[in-house]
Amino acid sequence: MKNFNKSSGITILFTIILAVNLLEVSILLGFQSKEKFSKLGGLNMLILTLYTPILFYNNKTNLISFDNNILFGICKTLILTNVYLFNNFYYGSNWRYSGICAVVFPLLYCLFNNSSTYYISIRAFYLVLTFFTMIFFNKMHNKMIYPKSNDFSIDKYDKFNHLLLFVEYIFIYKLVKQGTNNTLIGYLGKYLEKLIR
Repeated sequence: MKNFNKSSGITILFTIILAVNLLEVSILLGFQSKEKFSKLGGLNMLILTLYTPILFYNNKTNLISFDNNILFGICKTLILTNVYLFNNFYYGSNWRYSGICAVVFPLLYCLFNNSSTYYISIRAFYLVLTFFTMIFFNKMHNKMIYPKSNDFSIDKYDKFNHLLLFVEYIFIYKLVKQGTNNTLIGYLGKYLEKLIR
C-alpha cells in the first residue's frame, strides 16, 4: 500500500469514486426531484461533492482515510439526513432510519474522538450492517424502525426541512471557507493548471 499516498493515481481514483457516489445523490434525488427544497439539497450535495477530501492509506491505522476534516462529515450527515427524512424518494421506505443511523453514528464517533481518521471505515461498516440487518433480519429491522405513519416526506413537515436546509447552508459555507487544500476541487484545479501550462 505504499503507492497509496495523497499524490498517487489510486488515491485520486478512490476519491473520485466517493465523489461520484455523492454526485449521484445530488443528481438523482436532488436536481431531478419535483420538490424545490430537494433541488436546494441537491445543490448542497453538489458543493459537498466538490469538497470531497482526498483519500489516502493511513499507515498508522492501516485504513483508507482522509485528513482530519470533521466539517466534511458534519455536512455529509446533515445533507443525507435531510435527504433520507424529507425526499419523496424515501416515502414509506424502511431504509430511511437505517440510512440516518449509518451517517450519524460515524459522525458521532469522529466528534467524540475529535478526528475523522476512521470516518470512512465506520461509515462503510454501518452501511454493511444496515443492509445485512435489512436483508437477513427483515422482521426485526421493521420492528426497530419508526412506523411508516412517521413519514416526514409529506408536506406538513416542510418547516423542518427548511430549518435543516438552513443549517446545511451554514455548514457548507464553513466547508467552502475552509479552503480547497486536500480536496477534489483543489486537485482538479491543480490538474487543470498543469494542462494549461
